[in-house]
Amino acid sequence: MSREGIFRELTPEQALEAAGKEGRLALLVFLDSKLQPCKAYEGFTFVDPSVATWIAEHVVAVRRVDDQAEARRFDVHAVPALVFAS
Repeated sequence: MSREGIFRELTPEQALEAAGKEGRLALLVFLDSKLQPCKAYEGFTFVDPSVATWIAEHVVAVRRVDDQAEARRFDVHAVPALVFAS
């Protein structure tokens, strides 16, 4: 499963709503396209089959790249950041 297959094209609000309806948590992933640690998540972590399978089965995941306004809204002060929310 590719990272595109695990992340939904939703806003954080839509992810929270979908997660509630599905009885799951929302996973909001905040990344900065210029930072090496963020690139590692993209290039290694999220393409790992066991990670991708777990995410697809347990959470409603959305990826926010270079979205500082949304990061501040969820009290994220540094990236990469994984926020689990309900």
